[in-house]
Amino acid sequence: MFIFYRNSLARNLCRGYSDEFKKDLENKEELFRLCLRQQSIPYFATACYQQWGLNIDFIKTRYKEFINGKYLAKDCDKVKGYTYELWCSNLKPINTNSDVLHAMQCNCEINIPITKCPTLYISNKSNIIINSEGYNSIRLYLFDESIININDLDKDSNILIYKYSKDCNVIINNNCDGKVKQFDKELRL
Repeated sequence: MFIFYRNSLARNLCRGYSDEFKKDLENKEELFRLCLRQQSIPYFATACYQQWGLNIDFIKTRYKEFINGKYLAKDCDKVKGYTYELWCSNLKPINTNSDVLHAMQCNCEINIPITKCPTLYISNKSNIIINSEGYNSIRLYLFDESIININDLDKDSNILIYKYSKDCNVIINNNCDGKVKQFDKELRL
């Protein structure tokens, strides 16, 4: 963890985040909550992918009580009522009810319940199938070499996709009736 902190400082992590990172170095739960903030996720995902941050095996071992559906963080962005999850190297279907979900190195389905409008972050070479049960509005942020397969999207649902790498891929099933919009974005850390 200290090496990740040191590498972050060498890459000019802003003062606010570096102070928080340093303050919470020994507090696993607060560090975990810090990495789940929506402004932190692109930085955290990229650091892990480029191997100057934590590796997935370290997260799976050291933070096993916080990942893959075992912990639902609340109010990480100081938005009352928002919930957050992190999934790492998961192969089983995810039925999410959280507002913000980050999937790292996962090869699975993510099922979105009816009327839910989550924000999904997909990173670290994940290969995800998205299934929507209806009346969904999904924001999806796609990084590195990750792949999204949109299997089922009813006509009353939509997905807004932000692609942060030329190497990521979106595959849309022919039976998709919903609206899918994609935008290529520049990753700025």
